Amino acid sequence: MQMFRSHTVFPLIALFLASHFEANAQTPDDMRALLGDGRNQTITTEQKVAGLALFWKEADHNFAFFNHVTELDWKEAFAEYYQSVANSRTDIEYIRLMQSFAAQLQEGHTAVWMPRDMRPYFASLPPIEAKYKDGKIIVTNIAQEYADIVPIGSEILAVDAKTPEEIVSTDVFPFLSASTEQGRWERAVAGNIGMGLGLFAGSNQSNINILAMKPSGHKVTYGFTRSYLSENVNWVRPRESAVFQYKFLDNDIVYIQINSFLDESVITAFSQAWPELKSATGVIFDVRDNRGGNSDYAAEILRHFTHQTLLSAKWKSPKHIAVFRVWGMFAAQYAPFKEYEPYANNTAWHEAPPDHFHPTHDSIEIPTAVLIGSKTYSAGEDFVVMSDSIEGAKTFGRSTAGSTGQPFFFSLPGGVSAQITTKRDTFPDGTEFVGIGITPDFNIPTSHDDIITGNDPVLKAALSYIHKQLE
Repeated sequence: MQMFRSHTVFPLIALFLASHFEANAQTPDDMRALLGDGRNQTITTEQKVAGLALFWKEADHNFAFFNHVTELDWKEAFAEYYQSVANSRTDIEYIRLMQSFAAQLQEGHTAVWMPRDMRPYFASLPPIEAKYKDGKIIVTNIAQEYADIVPIGSEILAVDAKTPEEIVSTDVFPFLSASTEQGRWERAVAGNIGMGLGLFAGSNQSNINILAMKPSGHKVTYGFTRSYLSENVNWVRPRESAVFQYKFLDNDIVYIQINSFLDESVITAFSQAWPELKSATGVIFDVRDNRGGNSDYAAEILRHFTHQTLLSAKWKSPKHIAVFRVWGMFAAQYAPFKEYEPYANNTAWHEAPPDHFHPTHDSIEIPTAVLIGSKTYSAGEDFVVMSDSIEGAKTFGRSTAGSTGQPFFFSLPGGVSAQITTKRDTFPDGTEFVGIGITPDFNIPTSHDDIITGNDPVLKAALSYIHKQLE
């Protein structure tokens, strides 16, 4: 079986994208109700050009990671996209061009989001979940009614008669914002609702035909129906919706799964559990499914598990002072203006040391492990950075998504929205992880058999480590 080649976000120019839309123009019936016959548009040409210019300006002024895309000429990119954006025939063609433009910056927190009322037409999914593993797409969960047809562990060979590689290469990766290879594949296979993208993504209630090879080696083709944000699926492996849950394992070691730092409910749940949690002899935090939120919530939980001061990431952000930029332009002629030269070159920064989070009055200090993976993202990664301050704490699993920082949110014409990463985070010692991912102390792969049986080698490795620390 041919395995997928490794991909990076390739520098697609707007001319290619325009021809791509023309060659692949397919407008389903339900989309016609929203977008007319595919030629009509609700966003005017003037609004589209204004949207492109606004995104370019905000990125030029605020983007914190131009050092990660040194081959990109941002001014030239605007010129390349301008005419195609102006000539785009439909709203979705314009949105895809804007998403491709954002994807050139190769940062997961820098993206263009489609209007909410359009998402059901592009971000609906069948009742099947999968992951990219060793060059293949492997089923990790499925609705109970299809469990014998496409069992967990099956390999996806084709989707609507196209190989997964064909789909992600032409219909997903060019428009997908991501910082790393592992983060890009995670978003592409799982699907991203806000961007309206994904290997299995399509219109609500539309059909999707999947060719799969079962673990037995037999091939099967089956037609599924996509649905939008369906909460009525009876999954073979129940999906955990709680943002915070815990259970005690042997020797009073507590396993704590934290799936989000999005709102204060995670702190409420933790506070209610704390009287019981503080009796633990060791702790395993699982943030493998944590895609972020507010890093202060991450700190609030962690500072209960150390007697030391926690350090957050240190950071810097682009700094602009208009008159300093003018003076910096004359640095070569006037020595006193030399200090302002970075402002003229757009290389001036505001730099900040790590924040300090002190332990709580009733904190405990016990052997600690943190489980991480390619879904660990944003404030989830901030949690991992801060856990590094806990003496003896170790990470287990696979590299994280490699994307965090404070995005600047703003609106574009036509209900489109966007965000730009304004903050460059590193470990307190300056070690980079954005665009790379946080590498675990113990790299624990999950085998094909583990997926089929539900075995969790990452948790087992962490538990073994805690046991040894308790000896």
